[in-house]
Amino acid sequence: MITARINFLQNNITVNLSQTPIRLRDDLQNIGVLTSQNLILLDNSRTLKIELYPKNSCGKYILELIDKKSDTLGAVNKLCYSIRCMDARDKTHFFYNLKNGDYNKISDAQRDADKMREQRKIKNRQNKKYR
Repeated sequence: MITARINFLQNNITVNLSQTPIRLRDDLQNIGVLTSQNLILLDNSRTLKIELYPKNSCGKYILELIDKKSDTLGAVNKLCYSIRCMDARDKTHFFYNLKNGDYNKISDAQRDADKMREQRKIKNRQNKKYR
């Protein structure tokens, strides 16, 4: 969905933003970034520069939601990871909503992704009872 190129002082890394938060933390620590990913704003400070690139049209829609002054690297990664883990039906519904402009911020999209995940868990539990 989205690739991030992160430059910290003289160290560079390119990461896929749909990985587990632990793996992203390890990647950041490997280049010397000790700050939590949930505290790293995307507004490109002097020492830590983050450039985001979409891999496909879905990534472009997600990038349009990002407010670089207030959204964090951790929030974008969490949303992309949540989407990656979605059921195919939920993913289709989510991207339909995304393309229609139903979300104004990353937090709106994350809230809906979490809601879809919980509803899918409930449906799966109910289906197991009736088997």
